[in-house]
This record gives sequence, C-alpha cells and structure tokens, in this order.
Amino acid sequence: MTKNKTFIGITGTNASGKGEVTQYLQTLGYTYLSLSDLLREIVRAQGLELSRDNLTNIGQQERKKSGPGFLATTALTKILPNTSYVIDSIRHPEEVRILKKALPAFELWAIDADPHIRFERATARGRDENAQTLDAFLSQEQKEMTDNPNAQQLHNTMKLAKITLSNNENVEKLHKQIQNALTT
Repeated sequence: MTKNKTFIGITGTNASGKGEVTQYLQTLGYTYLSLSDLLREIVRAQGLELSRDNLTNIGQQERKKSGPGFLATTALTKILPNTSYVIDSIRHPEEVRILKKALPAFELWAIDADPHIRFERATARGRDENAQTLDAFLSQEQKEMTDNPNAQQLHNTMKLAKITLSNNENVEKLHKQIQNALTT
C-alpha cells in the first residue's frame, strides 16, 4: 500500500491500541515520532523515574513554563523533509493546532476501545504506571480529561480527530480500519 497521507497524528485513550496503529504505519514506511518520548527525555534529564506521575507532573510544569504546545514545537525540530511521519502521543489541542499550522498535510486520528478491554490490555503490559483495578484505571484516566490548559486534555484532543478507530476486536480488524483510513 502506498502512503497517501504525509503526517498522521495519533491520540487516544490508554491501552486503546495506539502502539499497534503506529507499528502498522511504520511497516508502510512512516517514520515514528513520539511526543511522549520527547517528554521522557526531559524527565530522564532531571534524573527522575519514568513513572506515569512524573511524566504527568513534568508535562504540566513544562506546559506552564513553555506553553501547552511545547511538545509539538519540539517535535517539529525533528521532522526531516520528504519524509512521512506518524506522530504519536498527542494529548493537547494546542499540539494539534501547532502541527496543523506547520504541517498542512497533517491529519489527526483517535483510537479508542471499551474501558474493560483497555484495562485488560494495560494489565497484560505489566507496566508500573498502570492501575491495579478497573476503578483505579478509570480514575487515573479521568485525571487526563481536564480542561486545565497546562494538563493533558485528551477528551478535547480526541474531538479534533478526522478519523476515530475503534479497537474492540482483533488486530486484523484494526489493520483493516487503518487501510480504509489511509484511502479516505
């Protein structure tokens, strides 16, 4: 399949399948760039543990200091000409605005899945940052659904998506949705 989209941004709920979408797009020739990885670099540089709390707190501090779109601005410095990108971990509407302005061919996709399925996936990953119960998982997620300009605004970001993929079934169905999205 040929790439007919140059810049695809990825947003979505925790454990919805964003990683699977980005991996699949990489197999089609897209270069991967993650806003979360850029934030991880900042957390590491401060000598902090890469916990979900530290990532969230440092992200909020940096948004307050440098503006809510600082990760998108940083990502733009990494983009090479004549290269198609999948840009992962977009969590704030200002990041979308900055990317759309700088990259006219930018398109945002959201990925979501049923909360029970996402909790099972998160638990199976076994990362320290994941909650141990469904209620804790949902509570943690609610913290990311704020309108605080310096915090993640995942719900507002997902509303800006041109395409929303639903990942409640198997990986083959998800890949089919991606193929369809690439041709629309």
